[in-house]
Amino acid sequence: YFRLDTSVQSRYGKSDGELVALNHAGSIAFDFRPEGYWSPFVFADAERDDLKRLDLRLSSGGGAKRTLRRSENGDESSVSLAVLYGYERVAAADPE
Repeated sequence: YFRLDTSVQSRYGKSDGELVALNHAGSIAFDFRPEGYWSPFVFADAERDDLKRLDLRLSSGGGAKRTLRRSENGDESSVSLAVLYGYERVAAADPE
């Protein structure tokens, strides 16, 4: 049993003929045995924003969750430990 979550978002906007928003983002997360006492997971997020001159922002990681207590109504107490990675590439400024 596993859980896979994905998301894709795109934002575009103009005001008075001028571009005011242009952003694209996506994410994916994979949990193996999310209902178990030990649950390994991996995830990644990516973003691009032309107006902020952000060519790419990437964050990813992996780790494990240990469920300490789970009640019959679905509440739980857990502890997670993960290793994270981040990368960012910004576009060069336009010469004036």
